[in-house]
Amino acid sequence: MADSVIRSFCLCPMHSKTWGASDQSVRELYLEEVRLSDIYVGIFGLQDSSPSRDEYEAARAQQLPTLVFIKQLHEKDTRDQQLESFLTKIKDPRAGVTIDDYTQVIDFQNKLASSLSNLLSREFHRAKTCEDKMIELEAELEQPKTAVDAQLEIKPMPIFTSFKIPPTIEIGKPTNVSATVIGSSTNAFLDLKLVSEDGKIKYYPDHQSWDSKLDYGTLNLEADKPYQNEWGFVISKHYKPGKYKAIMQLYEDSGKPPNKERKLVAYEEKDIEVKEA
Repeated sequence: MADSVIRSFCLCPMHSKTWGASDQSVRELYLEEVRLSDIYVGIFGLQDSSPSRDEYEAARAQQLPTLVFIKQLHEKDTRDQQLESFLTKIKDPRAGVTIDDYTQVIDFQNKLASSLSNLLSREFHRAKTCEDKMIELEAELEQPKTAVDAQLEIKPMPIFTSFKIPPTIEIGKPTNVSATVIGSSTNAFLDLKLVSEDGKIKYYPDHQSWDSKLDYGTLNLEADKPYQNEWGFVISKHYKPGKYKAIMQLYEDSGKPPNKERKLVAYEEKDIEVKEA
């Protein structure tokens, strides 16, 4: 139901119906499609689909522009519990996406068309801005080298040089995590994300670099000065024992609250085990 809308923007939809025979596994095929895509459109109804969840996570890790649509439940509808848990997770404001819902096919198509139009307009504006900056830069390069050296500043992307978390954590027991990041960033903050095998997510932000009242980053990184901090957290009894992904993330905020934009600029992940105390 999305193909006709996508093609109306002269874009090419990619999904399982376009597959032929292949020497790749199904999972390799759909993750490869995400890797080759420029925009991710997620459509979630009543039934759970592991590939759909995988595609979403891959798109977010790749920082693709992400449009998510969720079917509204009617009076007699029942949504798969695992899918409901996943949708609750991605509706979290800190997940970095804005969800839209729909009732019928025509409603979805209208909303998809509107969302794609807005997205492509923003991307065109960004591209035009980049082109203008390139023209300005080319003009600067024609100046004497001494003037260019004084004006140009190369800002390295932030990276994690250290991420320490115990390999085994007990539920209800205070635990410390630490991270060191270096590079250039503004209005940034560190955030520990724990993901359980059943898709539950919990965030434990670094309160030294995150303003909890404004939900806004306060860390301004300079290229040659690393930022390091250690903070504590406790996994509540609402979470089950098992294998977890521990993901240390560096987010960067832009704009002013509440009309801010947030993007993930660096992350590092480890496998841990959560046990009963």
